[in-house]
Amino acid sequence: MLTSYRHLEAHARNVIESLLPRAAERDLCLNLLADSIFIAHQSRPSSWGVTLFSNLVRLNVGMIETVVISEDYLYLILDFPITDHSILTAPHVEVLVNPTDIHRGLYLSVPESIGCKFPTHLLSKIKPIIWPAHEELLKNASATRRHPMTRNAHSPGMTAYLRTELKRSIPEPVYPPIQNKHKLKRQIVPRH
Repeated sequence: MLTSYRHLEAHARNVIESLLPRAAERDLCLNLLADSIFIAHQSRPSSWGVTLFSNLVRLNVGMIETVVISEDYLYLILDFPITDHSILTAPHVEVLVNPTDIHRGLYLSVPESIGCKFPTHLLSKIKPIIWPAHEELLKNASATRRHPMTRNAHSPGMTAYLRTELKRSIPEPVYPPIQNKHKLKRQIVPRH
């Protein structure tokens, strides 16, 4: 995908409407994404970015993906210690953990992180069960350093689309200024 598309609200709309054709499910998923952005932004405004692809949209916080919306599926990262364990055996829910040690975390930069994938039509039933663990995960992930690619991959078109579609305030990440790695050496002028 061309990087320039990331700035276009119309492109974000087209992608999201193709991934989530049913309006009610789309609204629930977009509000979850917006709520997740808000928590990440409150925790650390420079820690996050939304990446838009032709087949998914992803919220990256710190070093990890935290929300992935794909065609008719949601993938959320949760904090295992406060996860309601009923989700682990819920029908139509796939839970991903670190295969060697659940406490190390699915993503090593955020210990005790687990993944939770489920069809979008289940969001209204599943969100009350998983939201506290997802919210805690967002706070933990925002404390890690931001992935180096997040800044360049952020899609302002997606956040603009969220503002328009949901009619609510959605922040943009606040990244620090880029420092020139090749600073000019201070010129020393000899005195006479």
